Amino acid sequence: MYDPQLIRRIIAELESEPTVDVSRIDLNIVDGMVTLTGSVTSFRQKNTVGSTVRNVSGVGSVVNLIEVEPGVATLPDGASAGSVHEHDVKPGLVVP
Repeated sequence: MYDPQLIRRIIAELESEPTVDVSRIDLNIVDGMVTLTGSVTSFRQKNTVGSTVRNVSGVGSVVNLIEVEPGVATLPDGASAGSVHEHDVKPGLVVP
């Protein structure tokens, strides 16, 4: 079931996390189950994304398939890059 409110809550939480480059994270949401893919530069960032999404009201479960690529450029502390927009999210599709 397509839930635009859940999508907005997830996006807002991810965008508020300054230690993660959300432009490298993809979401697939089906019936409250969120599958995360993409890449980050550390296991800490991977865990941060997973726990951030897991704590969003309405998320039933999280499958964290994010890959850790230490060679990917990192952002300075407090910076964030990219964003995921609600109009990019479709039921059962991955958001670039």
